[in-house]
Amino acid sequence: MSTRIVGFVALLLLAPPAWLSSAEAQTKVRFALDWQIQGPQAPFITAKALGAFAAQGLDVTIDRGTGSQKTIEQVATGTYDLGYGDVNSMIEYNVKNPQMPLIAVGMVLNSPPFALLSLKRYGGVSPPLRRLVLPLAVFAGLVVVWEMAVPALRIPQFVLPAPSGVVRTMVQTAGPIAFHARHTLVTTLIGFAAAVVPLLVMWFGIGAVPAVLTAFLLAFFPVAVNVALGLATLEAELRDVLRALGASRWQIFRKVGVPRTMPLFFASLKVAISSAFVGSVISETVASNAGIGYLMAVAASDFNTRLAFGGLFVLAAMGVALYGVFAAIERRMTAWAYAE
Repeated sequence: MSTRIVGFVALLLLAPPAWLSSAEAQTKVRFALDWQIQGPQAPFITAKALGAFAAQGLDVTIDRGTGSQKTIEQVATGTYDLGYGDVNSMIEYNVKNPQMPLIAVGMVLNSPPFALLSLKRYGGVSPPLRRLVLPLAVFAGLVVVWEMAVPALRIPQFVLPAPSGVVRTMVQTAGPIAFHARHTLVTTLIGFAAAVVPLLVMWFGIGAVPAVLTAFLLAFFPVAVNVALGLATLEAELRDVLRALGASRWQIFRKVGVPRTMPLFFASLKVAISSAFVGSVISETVASNAGIGYLMAVAASDFNTRLAFGGLFVLAAMGVALYGVFAAIERRMTAWAYAE
């Protein structure tokens, strides 16, 4: 039973080793590739061009192939002494032809050398740009569907106005919207600052603006709980090592505890800012004469759905903007905690 040696996308195919024992100079060797000459086949062509085979006393003839299956069959039948092909095809061939087994003896590649290619002039999309473009594309798609669905489904404008109508109303009432948006933003930021620095609560006292206190109450607890969780889950082994090195409790807190809690701190800030806006709007709706919540309540009482949606859009834009600000600060201060 003859035995021949084959490889895979990454394996060298060898025929019986009889020719290897020949002491004659320039032993002729027939070598079949798995496909036309491309990157994966380049090492064999390069070796021949540089005379590496001739230096070993081999006169190698290299022919292009038409697929691994064909190459394997040619090696098995003795048409070629060497072959370069797919190991899976070799295994399948051995199962079907146990009387003429092939052997893979050397791995050339451990993964397919495939890549996405483009002309340099087209440039590329950087990861930060991809993170920006994808959400914007999804948002734009939703707006387009919304715009087309309203007239197609004959939805009354006072129930669900089209985005174009909302934009027109926002332009017409830009002044009032800007005034109320500024009021909501200020009360939210004040309440949010109180959540970040709890000592500021004492400055406001019981008589503080309801929107500020509501924003504070909704924003404070996510921040406090996450920071406390980060400090409480500090690895005991790390604490013991620092103590063995002579670190005080303050040094452990400053050098390890604070950095350990920063990712959780910023994650809670991004959640808390949304909660702070919710608190401000709720308070403005029932206990204020200014702010986006007040504006939306008035618009709802007048059945001005477009203005109500305009206030909602502005509120969403402010929330996204502040979220982006904290995300940027987080990346700046805790880049070590995130791997691209």
